Amino acid sequence: MGSGRPDARPRRLRAAAWPGLVLLLVWLLVSSIAVHGALADRSAAAGVRAETTPVVDVLVAVQQERRLALQRLAPPPGPGERRPDAAALLSQRAQTDQALARLRVVAGAVPDRFAGLPQHREAVDAGTVPRGEVAAFYGGLLDAGVHRLDVGARVVADPTAGHQLRTAAELFRVSARMAGAAALADGALGSGGFTTAEHVEFARQVGGYRAVLEPGLPDLAREAAAVHRELVTGHGWRTLMDLQDQLISAAPGSGAPLPDGEQWRSTSTRVTQDLVALAVEQATAAPETGVRAADRELWATASVGAAGPVVLAAATAAVASRTRTRGATVGTGAAQQPEETAGQTR
Repeated sequence: MGSGRPDARPRRLRAAAWPGLVLLLVWLLVSSIAVHGALADRSAAAGVRAETTPVVDVLVAVQQERRLALQRLAPPPGPGERRPDAAALLSQRAQTDQALARLRVVAGAVPDRFAGLPQHREAVDAGTVPRGEVAAFYGGLLDAGVHRLDVGARVVADPTAGHQLRTAAELFRVSARMAGAAALADGALGSGGFTTAEHVEFARQVGGYRAVLEPGLPDLAREAAAVHRELVTGHGWRTLMDLQDQLISAAPGSGAPLPDGEQWRSTSTRVTQDLVALAVEQATAAPETGVRAADRELWATASVGAAGPVVLAAATAAVASRTRTRGATVGTGAAQQPEETAGQTR
């Protein structure tokens, strides 16, 4: 015959399960927030990677167009030297326009500074614009492109990728300074020497990019580090340093001889192109670093988020099992106690 009291085991089971259910809900909420953040980081890294490629293409194209435009406006070449073919400049302009079109598709727009490019090209063709103004105009275009890399470095979540993108931006700035110094030297070789202002500016730019490149660069990607090592230890770099030293020695009024113009142009062009290749390698590798880091973060976050409910469910089941077992033991003892009392009464 039963005791008449309701069975308390369901109530105890519910009491044991509630904390686990609350923890499970909290875990799911926290995990969903973490996964959402990881997805956002991954999306940002992928967006930076998608935009970096056309930005780099624009920077390379503008560098080349500036070099050819400045050579086109250089003083008449000396004996045995030739002025660059106008067809090369026209071909490069077409490549620049194609790169800008690709950037417009990916980013939706191009920097406002590029709006003046057609009018500036007309002035170059007419020969009515000073070389210094041409250099400054293209320098502004390069600054606008490099700024996009700086923005990408701030957007990407992974700090390593951000540092690598900033290094890529600095490499493009250095290559622009190298090209600017080369343009000053081209003018000096064509006119028979530097003016005092040109000589000071040439020495300043050369010293500036040597100070960046020769000691080594922080945060270089592995592939870019190999390119940098090959650049600064190669024959072309040493030859360029010697020619630059000779140009710096040829200060106005010094009477020091200038280097051979053709050797200077071929060497400076080749090394500048190598430096641009280094910047491209770094700018290509940096977003990949960010995407890989975001993938790892997303995988780890999703794994922890999936494992948490399993662990909590197992813990809740274990607590419920213990509660059920303890309730059954208590119930058995309670049922046996009246029987023992009745036996003693008899």
